Amino acid sequence: MAQNFCPTSTTAETGGFTVQPQVCAGKPVTITGVPASLANIRYVYQYSGNGIPGGVATTSYIYTNPGSYTILQVAAGSNATGTFACRVVEVLPVALVSFSTTTCSNGVVRLTYKLDAETIRYNFLSINWGDGTPTSTVVLNGSTTTGTITHTYTGTAVNYVVQVSGSYTNACTSVPAVQNVKLQTTSVVDPNILALTSDATKATVDFQGPDGYSLELYQKDAGGIYAPTGLTGTSGGSFSIPANPATANCFQLVAKDACGGSERRSTEVCSLVITGTAEDKQNVLKWQPYAGKGGTFDTYRVYRNSGPPIFSARNQAINAYTDIGNITCNKSYCYILEAIIRNTTTSPTTVRSMSTCVSGSDNGSVVSPTSAYVSVQPNGVNVQATLPTLGLPSPYTLVITRADGAGSAFNPLGIGDDRSYLDATAQTNSQSYCYQVAIRNSCGALSKPTAPACTILLTKNPNGSISWTSASPYSNEPPQNYQVIFIDPVTGASDKKSLGNVTTYQPDPDSQVTQYQIAAINKAGIESYSNPAEVELGLRVFVPNAFTPNGDAQNQSFMAKGLMAFWDTFEMTVYSRWGDVVYNSTDKNTTGWNGEVNGSPATSGYYGYRIRVIDSTGRAFERTGQVLLIR
Repeated sequence: MAQNFCPTSTTAETGGFTVQPQVCAGKPVTITGVPASLANIRYVYQYSGNGIPGGVATTSYIYTNPGSYTILQVAAGSNATGTFACRVVEVLPVALVSFSTTTCSNGVVRLTYKLDAETIRYNFLSINWGDGTPTSTVVLNGSTTTGTITHTYTGTAVNYVVQVSGSYTNACTSVPAVQNVKLQTTSVVDPNILALTSDATKATVDFQGPDGYSLELYQKDAGGIYAPTGLTGTSGGSFSIPANPATANCFQLVAKDACGGSERRSTEVCSLVITGTAEDKQNVLKWQPYAGKGGTFDTYRVYRNSGPPIFSARNQAINAYTDIGNITCNKSYCYILEAIIRNTTTSPTTVRSMSTCVSGSDNGSVVSPTSAYVSVQPNGVNVQATLPTLGLPSPYTLVITRADGAGSAFNPLGIGDDRSYLDATAQTNSQSYCYQVAIRNSCGALSKPTAPACTILLTKNPNGSISWTSASPYSNEPPQNYQVIFIDPVTGASDKKSLGNVTTYQPDPDSQVTQYQIAAINKAGIESYSNPAEVELGLRVFVPNAFTPNGDAQNQSFMAKGLMAFWDTFEMTVYSRWGDVVYNSTDKNTTGWNGEVNGSPATSGYYGYRIRVIDSTGRAFERTGQVLLIR
């Protein structure tokens, strides 16, 4: 194994040299004191203890990294095996010193240094303030990691360069760390409370202060003495502190020079307390006048429900305001009182109270619906109200009453919180109903009801005509026009015919059974419908007098026609000229006789027929005649 040539307790040096025991990283180590008897000298500057590696003849070496290093000297001498010697060199770190500066008033600068694992090894710090004054020296004890030094500049310059170097006893000095310092040139202003806002649990203080000062919030106690709250900051920001919103809380902002100068105080700023009481159609607000000392009172403002100000006054002694602006029963109204305080040299202060809320009261009259109308629907009567655009309570309730026809007493029917109401209990096929609508506010006050609006009752008369009631379905006007609606009983399709102001109609005698309905129309074009009614008239069957089964897709068969939906039974028989039956069917949905007899085309000519129909009411219809078959 390789032999360690540095001397131990069993070996001895046979060479020799001297070297400085400590050197800074980046600085040269120089070999001196070498005996003249040595020749062929080589040096290993980072000897690891393993044998004799190659070396260099130079007597100077620069270590770049801090640490402890062994230098091995190997030379030819009187000893046949050569000579050797070892020395240990400690390479010291030369890291830059970290520091910061704070400028204060009157040319004062405070320098704070912070030492890390390398820079704490320095024995001294040297501070060049850049103004020609003697360098400041700080003796380090090897354990203190931070410190502060204050210096006062007396010259007329504003900008200076500060240099901080670390150094070792009997060793080297580091490269200086450098910072530019700019002295304060503006006059120092007092700290200022920009805003004081109260809520249910705390007060929030927005503030600003002069640079170079530490700021602390002070609060006035029950004895009128200001005491620190422990809330601190610099330059500007916001404090939150627990506070009773039912009492006026007063604060001051205290600024202390970071370099140990005198303190400065803001004006006194006190919170506002506002209370509210609901009276009939008005809310009464009261407060104690603003109590802060210092500054000049400017304006009171009162805000409602996050809207713009509803009140403004420039008299500090005013302590009440009554809000009469459209107060609605049971609606919540929340108010905030604001005060603006002007300061001579700083920005104005805004003080805002905690919100106080009251529930509106309204014991007087309530605005009525503008109008109402009714219309019969398959599931009942729809009552529709038109509400006023101004003065409508919020919230409101619609109160609907009903009478059994015009002139009858009105009785409560139901309530709703929408513009419409459905009366599902009305028997619209047997009688007319009249309705009135009123508005009730949340305090229980009820408006005057609308005039009656009555449903249209449609009835059929023994002579086959139909008639309907004339009471208006609109509370504020009569109908401008009636329309009769014809409804196809098979397809459901409908058609309309305008009737003017008459209240009777005679259906077409040629129709079968048709469903009718009446629609009233007012000036605005709003339609109100009656109940539907079925009117049954005579049964009719239509029979062609000729057909042409020649394959041209027209008139290919012979069949009776009519409103088959009302045919209960049906039979059609066709005879030859000799009385033989050539076709017979009881299916009303058949396409009829196709002009064939036993699968072969019948000859052209006249054929007799007999058609018999019985409708759903049991009435019978029979017709006989001749039809011409043309080929």
